[in-house]
Amino acid sequence: IFDAEDRPDPNQLRIAAETFAAGPPELGALQARLSIDHVGDNWLTKMFAIEYACQFDRLLPMIAGRDRIVLLGGTSNHFRTDALVKVGGWDAFNVTEDADLAVRLRRRGYRLAMIDSDTYEEAPLTMSVWLKQRSRWFKGYIQTWLVHHRRPAALVQELGLADTALMNLFIVGALTAAVAHNMFLVALAGAAVGLWPMFGGVLRWLIVAQVFTAMLSYGVNFALGAVAVRERRGEPMSPWAVLWFPLYWVLMGLAVLLA
Repeated sequence: IFDAEDRPDPNQLRIAAETFAAGPPELGALQARLSIDHVGDNWLTKMFAIEYACQFDRLLPMIAGRDRIVLLGGTSNHFRTDALVKVGGWDAFNVTEDADLAVRLRRRGYRLAMIDSDTYEEAPLTMSVWLKQRSRWFKGYIQTWLVHHRRPAALVQELGLADTALMNLFIVGALTAAVAHNMFLVALAGAAVGLWPMFGGVLRWLIVAQVFTAMLSYGVNFALGAVAVRERRGEPMSPWAVLWFPLYWVLMGLAVLLA
């Protein structure tokens, strides 16, 4: 599956075919790396490129290497046709059918893997387009979570405890963290302008704990982004660009609310 604007590595189909041929029958789908090739257009494309570098160059290969569930990226996906047929194809009503399909393949016992191949694609150039795309992705995450949690016990039985936890970490974590980050910034701004006395005992300590957690999270994400940017292929980018991530997360929180 390729998006219309994709520019895949010319050898990608061969790499996918060879990977399937060498792999076991339960290898149901492969995901190539996605990269943004017009990083220098504006701030938004730069943030998008860092996000993709973190996800497709670092996080997903690490997860796939441990044979855990990989939420597919929706493009540059390669499938065994019989696996698609057995899980019922993709859900035409889910706006992130890729994530839903990854969970259904995994529930039927199929493995998902990454391949060492790049696909270059375009990122949104304007805020309005980015918000429409990202809110659709978050909406699809909500759909996917609700569909697969209709029978939670069956989900855990078929997917396994580890993959169920990982699925929730990626879906629920992405949704709640984005909103919580914005709430944290509002609380921090309130404290900065003198509203701190309004926060009583337990709530004050909660904010202190949140500040510590946020700073730790900033550090981890800055480190991950810097490593991913340094090792990414294509147009070079300064690792210092990751310092803009918190502002990008503010937009994420807005996209969740729109979703």
